[in-house]
Amino acid sequence: MPAVKMARTDLPKAYHMKHPGPLNSTRLDYVEIPEVVSDHVILPAGKNLHDAIIEAAKTLGGECGTASINGGEFSKTRFTTGGPAREGKSANYTFIRDLADKQILMGTCSFGFAEDAPHFVHCHARFVSSNQSTEMGGHLFAPDCIISEPISAQINVFIGASITKRASEETLHAIFEIDKHAPPQLSDEFGREYFIRVHPNEDLPIALENFCKEHGIENAIIGASLGSLNAPALSMRGDIQKVSSVGTEAISFNGEVMLNENGKHTASILTNLVDEAGTEFCGYLIKGHAPICITAEIYLMEVKDPSVLATMRQVRDASY
Repeated sequence: MPAVKMARTDLPKAYHMKHPGPLNSTRLDYVEIPEVVSDHVILPAGKNLHDAIIEAAKTLGGECGTASINGGEFSKTRFTTGGPAREGKSANYTFIRDLADKQILMGTCSFGFAEDAPHFVHCHARFVSSNQSTEMGGHLFAPDCIISEPISAQINVFIGASITKRASEETLHAIFEIDKHAPPQLSDEFGREYFIRVHPNEDLPIALENFCKEHGIENAIIGASLGSLNAPALSMRGDIQKVSSVGTEAISFNGEVMLNENGKHTASILTNLVDEAGTEFCGYLIKGHAPICITAEIYLMEVKDPSVLATMRQVRDASY
């Protein structure tokens, strides 16, 4: 269903979903990561996406983290999209789609351990067929996506911190949760790094602004991050759009949290979304109109030099 353009003052109240299980009293979980090893890697042809990501992470010394992927091709792509209530859940996946000869354009992954398997790769991506111009996207079934042309990836491996996919009592979905860890012992001279999980119905910009305020973070970059949103509102070059679908899959969250001239934290979050039909939307999240559907998995990097954020914002905004 297409987004509806409207004035900011005419936006309806944010849609908050009632999930089937007991409300988790904690609405944001986080871990300060002692060390992150980031590197550019090439995911080779012949591997499935799941194995290629995990093997690349292991070569960098870990098994949990996040990644951004670009380019390359799959000879087989299996994916789905988020949609309305089904099977006792307030939001669920739509039907599974199998496609051949799909070119991946851009995607984001979180990866780690799982209760029912050694590892799990949570990946959202957008792509276009090799013989069509229509872009699509959604949640990839990483073990069933076979790489036919090498994929370029920027991978961030967590050292001393881990995440595990577990069943959520609140949503009845299996999602990444943060394992218990001792406080980090390394210096934060160049800025602290966090993996953050934001729970359902929390507004993402507000949640990250509050997190930075509570932890004394003046400026931070939002790295490779993904999740799902309920009927969010987006802004792009002055146009306001209200996406009507619940369970929209966020292929990526990018941006920053900065102190403004009044000394208040302000989050600027650019997102690429796909609705239940696989239609893509792009824009900046409007605070107060960006409630989480199932989860948001956020990689947040504190930046001590605010000029770094200003430069990154200029480069990003020039691309949109």
